[in-house]
Amino acid sequence: MKNIVKKVLVCVVTAFSIQLLVGGKFVFAETTNGQANSENLVQQTTNSSSANGTNQFSEKTDVYLGKIWTISLSKPVDASSVSTDTIKVVQKGTNVAVGVNLHVQSGDPSKITIIPNDNYKPSTEYSVIISKNLKSQDGSNLKDDVTMDFRTQDLPTSADDTNTTAMQFDNYTLPDQVTAKFPNGTTKQWNVQWNNATVDTSIVGTYTFTGQLEGTNVNVNLNLNVTPYQITSASNGTRNQSAIQISHLNYLMASKANRDSVEDAAAKLNYNSESNTCVYFASESYRRVGLNIPTSVCNTHGLINQLTSFGWQKDSNKDDLIPGDQCFTKNDGTGYPTHTYTFVKWVDDNDHTWAYIVDNQRSSFGDGLHKRDILLVDTDQFDKFQFFMYKPN
Repeated sequence: MKNIVKKVLVCVVTAFSIQLLVGGKFVFAETTNGQANSENLVQQTTNSSSANGTNQFSEKTDVYLGKIWTISLSKPVDASSVSTDTIKVVQKGTNVAVGVNLHVQSGDPSKITIIPNDNYKPSTEYSVIISKNLKSQDGSNLKDDVTMDFRTQDLPTSADDTNTTAMQFDNYTLPDQVTAKFPNGTTKQWNVQWNNATVDTSIVGTYTFTGQLEGTNVNVNLNLNVTPYQITSASNGTRNQSAIQISHLNYLMASKANRDSVEDAAAKLNYNSESNTCVYFASESYRRVGLNIPTSVCNTHGLINQLTSFGWQKDSNKDDLIPGDQCFTKNDGTGYPTHTYTFVKWVDDNDHTWAYIVDNQRSSFGDGLHKRDILLVDTDQFDKFQFFMYKPN
């Protein structure tokens, strides 16, 4: 007896195989992944054929609606024998043939793919029928027809909204799957397509993303709560951030209300003007976490002297910056830095150009927290970085 069908494989979600073994026994194996939930091994012998000479294999369930089947043969197939007469998919009950495209793979003529023209109907039974008239290039063919039944997956009718949290500046990616609910009360992970997959966590707040379960009209929402950036430690490998600088950074980052309050206090110290208050801003915020900088300190010269008296040190290498460091820009005509700001973090950890910083420039950016280009060159908006100060542990 010459048999040419060696395997029938399920692509995309699961893998199926039909193997002809010694003694005429067929083994059907299912390996699961994706949305499949079971793993089984079913054996049938050729003498279990039906009266009309057909080998019938156990029905496969929960089949993806766009399933592509691949038939792997032990020999190259005679392409002229491949047609919807020798390989077809029919809907059970009605026996109506489904429109499919059959492709003999050019790189491997022992493989034939069955691609549906349109998705299969959900919750519907079909049969893949391989006729014994399918031939190999040497003219051999099957003794009997081979049939494999499958039932397509049920479609979900709803999905619960998801509520999740991410810290400010975290890299958050929307999930590929959500928990879908079915009429019988069961649940399953299901692919979802989001209307907008771009997530920006740089601003604290709650953001709602809407998606649709793949292959359905079921919508689902994901509510992302972005919480303020807070740290318990920071290090560049050679230096750990001091407790006072961590407290200072966390106070500024805890809320916009904190930053606005510091800005208002700095303006009040500067005769109710927000202009040129960067030192007032820094000094006021440090006082609020216990660093006793006199309110009379009003310029970078005085701030640098105060920090130095507290044992703080300088570092001019911007690549050494860690969250909480106090930065100073180039010198002005008096020989002292034009500006000071608190470093929060790099916008891109692999590109030390743009940083998130906190300073007194609420009037320009709407918030003391904003991005700053600190390249070692001047720009139209910013003076170049010169050095930063930190308190050694």
